[in-house]
Amino acid sequence: QGFSILTWGSGGSNGNYTISHGLGKKPKFIIQKALDSANWWVYHEDAIGTTYTKHLQLNSAAATATNSANFWGASGHTDSLYGVRVGDLIGSSKNAITYLWCDVPGLQKFGQFTGNSNADGVFVELGFKPAILLIKNDNSTGDWIIWDNERNKFNPVDRQIWPYTDSGTYGAYDQVGSSYPLDFLSNGFKMRTTDADMNNSSRTYIYAAWAEAPISNLYGGQSNAR
Repeated sequence: QGFSILTWGSGGSNGNYTISHGLGKKPKFIIQKALDSANWWVYHEDAIGTTYTKHLQLNSAAATATNSANFWGASGHTDSLYGVRVGDLIGSSKNAITYLWCDVPGLQKFGQFTGNSNADGVFVELGFKPAILLIKNDNSTGDWIIWDNERNKFNPVDRQIWPYTDSGTYGAYDQVGSSYPLDFLSNGFKMRTTDADMNNSSRTYIYAAWAEAPISNLYGGQSNAR
């Protein structure tokens, strides 16, 4: 299904290590946390690529940052392994949990887009209608924003949860009727705002999207537009 959850211990020695992830494909999106730390470290392939010194942080509004060492190990990630650097990504002798995803056509997708600063905003093709969508401006400071199809039954989709906001508030922050509207469509999503956290022409945005239903079912049926 393109999703893996791992718990592991970092051991007592700093350095570069690799851990089996079981996805069968190179991970595109990783969330990593030491159990005794407040920090949730994020890898997103489109923001970080093969420069494994870079990272994002789910409990921070900061842009993609560069660490002094190989944050995700010396060799990075492969179809069977993902890299970690004990001493930077996680301290020595720590217990950790890691969530990893890869693209699965018609089910989940992780990518990047550039805004257009237009209320008739960017359309991003996913190949499915999203049930959950996470967006973060990755090249400058900006909030993490999550939309879903349960609290947003009709377009425009304008009710969100913010894992972390620039004001320092994080957790289940639920905002209703905001200035952050978009549309969930049968094959992707479309921006309906010029807000800098979502659709500025000088910024790039990473996203993680999960489908309401696979694009085709056992009987060949397709998901419907709203």
